[in-house]
Amino acid sequence: MNGLAKCKDIVVKQADKEHAIVVMSKEVYEEKANTLLRDTRNYICLSKNPLWTTHKNVKDKLNEFISQGPIPIKFSSKVRHRGLPKLPNFIFSKNTQKGLSW
Repeated sequence: MNGLAKCKDIVVKQADKEHAIVVMSKEVYEEKANTLLRDTRNYICLSKNPLWTTHKNVKDKLNEFISQGPIPIKFSSKVRHRGLPKLPNFIFSKNTQKGLSW
C-alpha cells in the first residue's frame, strides 16, 4: 500500500463505507470530483463561510432555552456544544493521497 500511495498518477482513498480502500487514476478522480462540485442541485458557491454565524445562532438559542426553562438546567451540560465547530472539507489537490492512515 505504501508504494501505491507514493505514485503521482493514482489516488488512494479510504472508501465512504466499510473499511475498503479505493484506488483510481488521478484523472478519473479529478473528473468525478469536478462532476460532483458542478452539480448545483447539491452544491452552491458561497461568498463567505456560514459556519461561525450558524454556530453562534445555535449557541445563543440553546442558552436562551436553558435560561428561560424549556431546557432544565440539570440537562444543560448534555445539550451544550463542546469544542469548536469543524467545516467539512473536500481535499482536491495534487497531494490528495498525503496523510493517509492505514
